[in-house]
Amino acid sequence: QIEVTFSIDANGILNVKAVDKATNKEQKITITANTDLTDEEEEKMEKEAAEHAKEDKKKREAAETKNEADTLIFSTEKALKDEKAADIIDKKTKENAEKKIKALKKLVEKDDIDVEETKKAIAELQEVAMEIGKKMYEAAEKEEDGKEEKKDAKKQKKNDKADKDDKSDGSDVQDGEIVE
Repeated sequence: QIEVTFSIDANGILNVKAVDKATNKEQKITITANTDLTDEEEEKMEKEAAEHAKEDKKKREAAETKNEADTLIFSTEKALKDEKAADIIDKKTKENAEKKIKALKKLVEKDDIDVEETKKAIAELQEVAMEIGKKMYEAAEKEEDGKEEKKDAKKQKKNDKADKDDKSDGSDVQDGEIVE
C-alpha cells in the first residue's frame, strides 16, 4: 500500500508525497508553475489590473444592483399575485406598485445600468412593497384575532352550558341556604 498526499499552496505550487506503508520509504516532488512571462510582462499585467480595478468595481456594483432589483421585482410581483392580497391591497396601492415595478424593469433592461438611478427606483419600490407587506400582516393578525375570539366564545358558551347543567337538577339552591 502506498499513501499519496497532494497539497497546493497559495502560489500554485504543488507538493506530492508518496509513502510506502510496508517499508516506510518516502518520495517527494514539488511542481511549480512554469510561465514563460518575463518580469516586465508580469509588471505590465499587474499595472493593467490596477488600472482596471475601478472599472471592475463599477461593473460588480452594477451587477449587484441589478440582482437586487430583479429580486425585489420578483418578490413584489409574487405578493401582488397572492390570492389573499387581491382582497387586502387597495387598487391605488396595487397600481402604484405596478408602476414602480415597470419603471425598475425598464432601468435594469439596459446593459449599462445607471446604478444611482436604479438604487433610487429600488428604494421607491421597497417602500411600496413594505406597505403591501404591512397590510398583509395586519390582515393576517386580524384573522388570527378573529379565530381566537371565536375560540373564546365557544369556550365561554361551553362553560355557561356546563354551569346551567350543574344548577338544573330540579332544585334551585338559594344563596345562604344549607344543602344536604
